[in-house]
Amino acid sequence: MNFETLLNKSVSKHKIVNIDTELSVLVPNMYECQDSIPQTFLKLLAGGTAHSNYPFSFSFSPLNCTLLLYTLTGSCKLTSKQFTGTIGKETALLLDCTEDFTLQSSVLPWKFKLFFIDGNDLAAFHALCPEFSKPFQVLDHSSLQQYISKLSGIPALYSANDAIIMHKALTDILCELYEPFLPTKDTSTLTSIPSYLVELKNYLDQNYQASFLLSDFEDTLKVNKYRLCREFSKTYGVPPLRYLKQKRIEIAKEMLLTTDYNIHEISSIVGYENTNHFINLFKNSTGLTPNAFKQTVLATRSS
Repeated sequence: MNFETLLNKSVSKHKIVNIDTELSVLVPNMYECQDSIPQTFLKLLAGGTAHSNYPFSFSFSPLNCTLLLYTLTGSCKLTSKQFTGTIGKETALLLDCTEDFTLQSSVLPWKFKLFFIDGNDLAAFHALCPEFSKPFQVLDHSSLQQYISKLSGIPALYSANDAIIMHKALTDILCELYEPFLPTKDTSTLTSIPSYLVELKNYLDQNYQASFLLSDFEDTLKVNKYRLCREFSKTYGVPPLRYLKQKRIEIAKEMLLTTDYNIHEISSIVGYENTNHFINLFKNSTGLTPNAFKQTVLATRSS
């Protein structure tokens, strides 16, 4: 039985203000690969980008998959045993669909991205943390937003090449969400990464475009900046500010290859108002200027 049939059997809709809503408003696409791909690949089953200007509510009986829900504007309410609450602007949720849940539009117009996901690798990720069904923020121009945008570009009938892009984007999303729950690299000790280091790293990952000093974190994290620098370096291999620079360069690489932004725009987005300074940092890191990097990579892919 294909997923479309399973989904239709699972869902029940509820009339709100005498409006009869079809499931397509919530799930615009059913995905199917025209080629053979490994079962271990993470893949999209259904979903896409959608919006609604009127209220609706759908209830789902258990499905053997995972739901990724990301609100762009407006909000919705999700009710399940794992989580009950509002998914508002720039907020996303990863939900295990093996239990009943209800999804209802809340603040209209509601624009969102919704994907039902499957793949053998999902179980391995879920095993890392039993509390994965909590909302998380997806900031503008963040790496998470870019990964989710890649999923939106996958056609309903996709190829093996699209499957690789899909698998990578989903893996990147899951890795970024679950990484804070991983144990320290030093397996000789039973201690985990201190929460203040995880909080600092998460802030750098999600707010890489912001300007700040390490001393700015002393009050919020209640830890001396020199201790922060020393322990961050020991745990993650580089000092915080160098980690931030590497993060900015990686985001810039991704944007060079996946967007139409020019060098000045990318420089500003990743946190450098001085474009020449950004170009010098990029060249020191990669050995190429941003334009040369883009041309080299795209030429290699084309060949």
